[in-house]
Amino acid sequence: MSEVKNIVLVHGGFVDGSGWQGVYDHLTADGYRVSVVQNPTLSLAGDVAATHQVLDGVDGPAVLVGHSYGGAVITNAAVGNPNVKALVYVAAFAGAEELADEITRFAAPRRIRLLLTLAAEIRTRAALGRGEYEAAFRQATLVGPAGVLPHFQAPALWLMTDLVESAVLSGRHAEAEAHVAALYSAQVPAISGRLALVTHGAAAMTAADDRFVARFERALALPDADTWPFDLARIQLFYGERLRRARATQTAREQLGAALGTFTRLGASPWADRARSELRASGIAAVQVGASPDARLPPQQYEIARLAAAGLTNKEIGQRLHLSPRTVGSHLYQVFPKLGITSRAALRDVLRKATAGGGVTGPPVLPSRSSRSRHTVQKNGTENLLSAMEQPSNSP
Repeated sequence: MSEVKNIVLVHGGFVDGSGWQGVYDHLTADGYRVSVVQNPTLSLAGDVAATHQVLDGVDGPAVLVGHSYGGAVITNAAVGNPNVKALVYVAAFAGAEELADEITRFAAPRRIRLLLTLAAEIRTRAALGRGEYEAAFRQATLVGPAGVLPHFQAPALWLMTDLVESAVLSGRHAEAEAHVAALYSAQVPAISGRLALVTHGAAAMTAADDRFVARFERALALPDADTWPFDLARIQLFYGERLRRARATQTAREQLGAALGTFTRLGASPWADRARSELRASGIAAVQVGASPDARLPPQQYEIARLAAAGLTNKEIGQRLHLSPRTVGSHLYQVFPKLGITSRAALRDVLRKATAGGGVTGPPVLPSRSSRSRHTVQKNGTENLLSAMEQPSNSP
């Protein structure tokens, strides 16, 4: 791809092309010819048409880059265009929560509700990706309480899946069901295909054990569901998690594998890690996502041990793997004698020794936000983009 010097940047929903300013500056400084699409964001078809218009003015082959919702736009815009040589999907820039803090500092004293909702969405999504469901629910309900769609605040719909998912995973089933009921009462699925997908997906998350399969299948069968790959993958991930707990292991692996493939392609690393954890807990083969490097531990116990070694509490481990803290403690009680240790503190060393001989380690466990160093949002975003562009691809 070294001969491709044209880059077309497509922004996500609820923002405009100015969000690419830092990326634009870095790429042009490196000698690339960069164009930024200003999408009207009134419909997918309209945004695809705007992208086509920019592409028509580009001289030679180009790389299309889409951020968030922009991924759906570039997927459609690339169809039948021989000048599009690669698609790059950007899920988020590093340092997103630091950006949310800056947005809040600006918007709070000015009472700019739209920006405060955007900041809450960023924090909610980040917490969900880390498996911090309590924190995610608190952030999501800052915009509006569960079961209530605030009047004249359409941006509250940005968080509807996040609110329902975090409510279910933090044990607030009544709140989750109330929010789904409010969505149907307001006829949200009739607004657009994407809102139909995420509403039906949210309803499936709250469904009883004898109904959840039919509800998830209904959501996945919606026309053009794959137009919204991140939303679709989130539904597949939750569906796979429910199936695994219901001991429908093979079907669970199919859904989890599909979700993992999409998250990997989109660069949504925390979500890909969550899918990998579920696949390992289902006993998936090592050639696919990596199995326990230590033959003394079955896949689920290895995953529990790995998370404990990274410093997570039993409650946090349970939230990630959908187990009770008591069950996690029981597994660790069995793990210690199997590994010849007597304390949690020794787990990291013994697991490191187990993988030193070439075994496959699990995905990195994201530390708590307070322990992460600050990053420059635009710089890291550009480095990730350039890294992705080095991998040739003619399809998403």
